[in-house]
Amino acid sequence: MFTVADSPHHTFAINDRGTALALLGYWKGGVTHNLITDEQQIPGYPLSEANEGADIHARAINDNDQIIGAGIADLEDPLVGANRRRIYPIIYWSVPQAVPAVVASTAGTTITYSNRTHLGNYYAGRHLDNSGSFFSPAVTWDLTRPAPGPKHEDDGWKKWTLPPGGGPIVHAPAPEATKGTAAGGIVWGSTYGENGEWLHSDITSPFSAEIPVTDPENVIAQGASGNILAFNRYAGMPAMVRKGEEWGVSPLLADVRDIADNGTAIRKNAYFGEPLDRVILLNGKWTSLARAIPGIPERWKTTTAAWLSDTSPGGWILAHDRAVPRVAAALLPLRVTGRYTNSANKIVEEAAGVDDFSIGSSDPAASLDGIDHVQDRIWVMAPAISGETTITIDTPVHSSAPVWITATGIRLNGNAMHQLTSEPTPIAVE
Repeated sequence: MFTVADSPHHTFAINDRGTALALLGYWKGGVTHNLITDEQQIPGYPLSEANEGADIHARAINDNDQIIGAGIADLEDPLVGANRRRIYPIIYWSVPQAVPAVVASTAGTTITYSNRTHLGNYYAGRHLDNSGSFFSPAVTWDLTRPAPGPKHEDDGWKKWTLPPGGGPIVHAPAPEATKGTAAGGIVWGSTYGENGEWLHSDITSPFSAEIPVTDPENVIAQGASGNILAFNRYAGMPAMVRKGEEWGVSPLLADVRDIADNGTAIRKNAYFGEPLDRVILLNGKWTSLARAIPGIPERWKTTTAAWLSDTSPGGWILAHDRAVPRVAAALLPLRVTGRYTNSANKIVEEAAGVDDFSIGSSDPAASLDGIDHVQDRIWVMAPAISGETTITIDTPVHSSAPVWITATGIRLNGNAMHQLTSEPTPIAVE
């Protein structure tokens, strides 16, 4: 667990690089940074005169650290009062430390903007996939258009792609109200009314299906099973699983708020006002935060103002506690596997060298002498005098934010510290 500053700009998303995104900043490698927003002015555009809050804020991040956000811009238009017309463009940061730019493409004298209208398409640009693609309406702008016609024109719904490392932004027509994509070629979307209220949601590819979930926040294909999981953030509204041609409620996944590729899930805040019990799905069992995170700070054991908001595909989790002082936390999953060579000289990976009592105990303080020897931890048994135990640790760390592990009185691959990588490698514990 890594503490993240959560105030004054709410942290709301985390990716597989361990970057936690806030409205106007981000946390990475243990340090909180401000996004470059040029005092809320979109670079190259005059500061909006609208009294509508910040002109720039982040909305989504992908696992390549690309970020998209929203802005307000007043464009020159001689046919409009005060000679300006307001649009709500999507903006992007190619990397978190970059200067933001408007998502647009130019052809001759015409500029096509990715446009988030103020009401009906408020939810445009909320999902950014790892190819750098997202969906939103478009508006074209051409000051050379002859009078008395307008200088702008709506241009339908588009799929926009931000090329990695810069380069031209490309767009292509997309089904109206498309919201996001998922593995397996799934394209899904939601339709909203003039005041931003949800009307209905559909999967448009690779098949056509209505989604029986109110205002789904995400639609995820569940790996090899081929099942589809759709869920929202509202307590009391169960997630739905599509198996074959039918939607249904899974008792295990009904309260899912988000889920990682390995099946680790977080529970929506169904019981706000109570401690964080049964909130992380580990190995098919809903587990308390204290049990899932050994050595968790005391405030997270007792707070009644906390919730989990996001998980990355690799399993990073974002947690929040509104108790004063308000904080957030980035949770890094570590999966430990024993490794040894059997009598047939074959390498076997299982829970070898990991104490089975510490894994299976539901009451770690229960012991004959009344002392809590387990301390809510899973223990790896290293030889007391000589020799070693070999383990592997599977974790979604990234080279841009390295993580080191250390332990008192033991050595890891002959060293006092060991750097974790995204590729599991054997670690000799001695």
